[in-house]
Amino acid sequence: MTQDREDELVREIARLQGELDAERDRLDLVLQSIVDGVYMTDVERSIVYWNRGAERITGFRGDAVRGRLCKTLLAHTDEEGRNLCDDACPLTKTMEQKDPIYSKEVYTRTADGTLMPVSVSCAPLFDSSGNVVGAVEVFRDISAKKELERQKAALASMVTHDLKTPLMLILGYTELLLEMKPEDAYGSMQEFLKAISIGGNRLHSMIEDFLAISRIGAGSSMRVNRQPVIVEDLLNRLCQDFRVVADRKGLRLEYSPPKDMPVVELDITLMERALTNLIGNAVNYTPAGGTVSLSACRATLRKGCDEVEGISIIVSDTGPGIPEEELASVFEMYYRARGSAGTNGSGLGLAIVKAFVESHGGTVSAVSQVGAGTTFTVTLPVSRHAPDAV
Repeated sequence: MTQDREDELVREIARLQGELDAERDRLDLVLQSIVDGVYMTDVERSIVYWNRGAERITGFRGDAVRGRLCKTLLAHTDEEGRNLCDDACPLTKTMEQKDPIYSKEVYTRTADGTLMPVSVSCAPLFDSSGNVVGAVEVFRDISAKKELERQKAALASMVTHDLKTPLMLILGYTELLLEMKPEDAYGSMQEFLKAISIGGNRLHSMIEDFLAISRIGAGSSMRVNRQPVIVEDLLNRLCQDFRVVADRKGLRLEYSPPKDMPVVELDITLMERALTNLIGNAVNYTPAGGTVSLSACRATLRKGCDEVEGISIIVSDTGPGIPEEELASVFEMYYRARGSAGTNGSGLGLAIVKAFVESHGGTVSAVSQVGAGTTFTVTLPVSRHAPDAV
């Protein structure tokens, strides 16, 4: 072979090597850019490749995992906690079957030791002769999906359980009325009809809550039909609505009429609903002899360096209070604080309050002391043109 031919071969090999390196870099760029976790193993399931998506999801850095057995790192388990790595490993199965495995849900261990639900898909890797030389797994964090499934199951259970009580009340008193002789019915009719009305109103309120929260959970935009509202009139009306209920329960309902309040642009239906939930909770949870207070004042809301004119509506009670560790959770859907088992409720009321208030660009907060009571403060911008508050 001449020197010129050798030089030509060297140049060709260098060119092909350069193209191979460029192609490998492009493939690595693609794999590293995928938001899902991607890793590859050899036939012994030792990790040979680990992308940034896998780092982000699990917290394990690539340089710390390469060469380690995946079963000692991720330790896949099923929903019952059974280890899959020895007898039901997706990577082992895909290499044995020489076929891909799609969307298998497992739990994987993260760097902080917690178990995370993930959806995994696997495929075998072949060399040029068709021999299996390893496998690739793509996995995706499905924590949000699992939480949505949990919430749907909780809602279904709640609907079944909570709607049954007022429905049985209505059916029970209706059957009593139907069974009574006309001459005996008159004296009890008013009492029975009143009980049926209470059950019907309770049923209607719960259905409204479920419908509202389903719209919120589905991410539907909330329609806010604002109109000028005189805050004093709104609070006066709510106070009168709850006066009879409070008196029957032996509660003091204190109302401090606000003075010099601006006219506020509100969706009266949404805001009445939100405040009714807050006042209703205060009345329900406060024992006989206690006090529920309603007041309002001018306020400001901040967004960054900006301040906008607003109002605050304050609902306080002398109920059992909420433990400090639970305060951050009270506005979550389906959450019910400890000590609420003896009261009616779906665990949706405060989530609805928060959604309705935030749809107006406002905020709602709670402070509480166990044994002393709880205060909720709703702060709203006066004008619809005010920026969203933080």
